[in-house]
Amino acid sequence: MEKNLGEKTFENVMKAIFLDFDGVIRIPVPTGGANIEAEFCNERKLRVARFAMESQARIVISSDWRHRYDWSGMATLLEPLIPRELLHSDWMTPVLASAHPDTTIVSPIPRGAEILSWLARNPDVTDFVILDDMHSKEFPLMKERLVSCQLLDGFTEEKLELALRLLRGGNE
Repeated sequence: MEKNLGEKTFENVMKAIFLDFDGVIRIPVPTGGANIEAEFCNERKLRVARFAMESQARIVISSDWRHRYDWSGMATLLEPLIPRELLHSDWMTPVLASAHPDTTIVSPIPRGAEILSWLARNPDVTDFVILDDMHSKEFPLMKERLVSCQLLDGFTEEKLELALRLLRGGNE
């Protein structure tokens, strides 16, 4: 399997970037603006694309935004700054929930469990980083793979350097 992405070639990609949107590449506006897609930060989107290219990893959407779009809609939302070719072929984590017995209440399963489920069905992925603004308790078995972004700062240059070090095994 080989994909040509500009000047870089990805062969047998075994790295994944689990991408949340809010607090990473998007700044939620408290007033609930009419065009929520306009709240995406182009600089942050470019930084994520650069991270994927430099680390030769593919992007997997772990954000709750995966409920809103199919693959084509998601690719359109991210392009042109994050080319659809950077998305993993299994582009989103599964949506897991548990139903309580004898009720109609459904509880979401923590995002970390959804990532573990995705990794179980993609055993060829041997290294990964999570870009998210959630607290590390959401990722109890993967804290060392979490690049925790702050809601207002998002995916900064400093966070990019940390993420690159994690995918390079901390050797740089």
